[in-house]
Amino acid sequence: AKVGLGNMRVKAENRMVTTDTRNFLLQIFLYIKKTIYFCIHEKHIKQKKGTNMITNIYYLHAPIDSNIFTTIHNLLKHTQQDKILSLTFFGTCIDQTYHTILHNIKQAVYTILSKKILITFIPEQTISSQELWVEVWEYNSDNTISISHETTNNIHYLYIKDQQSEMLCIEGIPSSSHFLSISQQSIDIFTKLESIFYKHNFTIGDIVRQWNYIGNITGYHNNEQNYQIYNNSRTQFYQKTSWPYGYPAATGIGAQFNGLIISCIAFKSTNNKHKRIYPLNNPLQIAAHSYSKEVLIGSSTTSLKETPKFERAKLINFANNIYCFISGTAAIRGEYSAHIQSPQKQTELTLDNIEYLISLKNLQYNSCPETSLKICNLRVYIKNRNHYQVIRKTVEARFPLIPAIYLFTDICREELLVEIEGICQLLQ
Repeated sequence: AKVGLGNMRVKAENRMVTTDTRNFLLQIFLYIKKTIYFCIHEKHIKQKKGTNMITNIYYLHAPIDSNIFTTIHNLLKHTQQDKILSLTFFGTCIDQTYHTILHNIKQAVYTILSKKILITFIPEQTISSQELWVEVWEYNSDNTISISHETTNNIHYLYIKDQQSEMLCIEGIPSSSHFLSISQQSIDIFTKLESIFYKHNFTIGDIVRQWNYIGNITGYHNNEQNYQIYNNSRTQFYQKTSWPYGYPAATGIGAQFNGLIISCIAFKSTNNKHKRIYPLNNPLQIAAHSYSKEVLIGSSTTSLKETPKFERAKLINFANNIYCFISGTAAIRGEYSAHIQSPQKQTELTLDNIEYLISLKNLQYNSCPETSLKICNLRVYIKNRNHYQVIRKTVEARFPLIPAIYLFTDICREELLVEIEGICQLLQ
């Protein structure tokens, strides 16, 4: 038998090996040896590090059974249950059933896991209305990090601490009543958040990531747009404190009910010698909190029109790792929407904005730690279900291996067709 190796041959029948072949085999041996050493070395580094708070983010879905316990069981059987930090569920509901569904999901999860974790339920349309989807955050920790499970006003959250910083991870807080105005619902939730911060000596200005799910976001109440009403209420809440490290990264997106849900992560350093929080702006876009009145929605030029108070991303250094929270990002350059009629071009421009935002060049521009970031997950919000295939194809062409969920909902500007957010970690 003869085995071809380029222009070389190994004559197996008489075991003759040419000098060129011998050198070639030696190169292969050295390459394999180097590869094995590299893999072992990398594994050693990762095991030694052992302090990644978020080690895995992924999505699961299952058919909705008449018994919610069965549905949750079918989802969680695919997880490392002892490593779950947070579960965010997505599915359809109506206003009158939201709190009942949330309660039933929580009871099912607590029973299956035999513990309480962060649980959020977001009423959004998924690919199939007959399925329940969940975003799973898994974690790994060692004795350098302490995690305390806390409850205040029936809101579950985590108080996490290492030697140099503290963090609060708060599950989604729905308003007490979906029949109140967005302004009243905002005050209700912000008051609950403030009580948690006060308990642990945090300030409002310590929020680094905030999710805002606003029912009927582009609808109107007393001639004022709901999203603009929310921005006005958020601004009043934020004015209670200072923001030395910039506003939070944030998403303000529609939800398939008339309520309001807010969840957030707050973070502060206990070691003033080292900066651990960095706002991340994108020079291709005007900062949202600096938008002109021209792009804000109000019934008249004299009405209150506060800007959306968020940064394009927020980067933190926690437990010897870098985390970057990418805000909801759309096809905006400067402060104006682009490619109004094209879902594909809007998606491409959105992904361009995200890639530039987390690029080494932009990290340097923002005086952030110079590092390489990897995207861990994407939430893709789509305005029109008819655009699903082209948007998904465009996203997967750019990021084929990144876990993503596709949700159908209203977006804060009528002309925007897609919005994308994500979380990054230090590239290992």
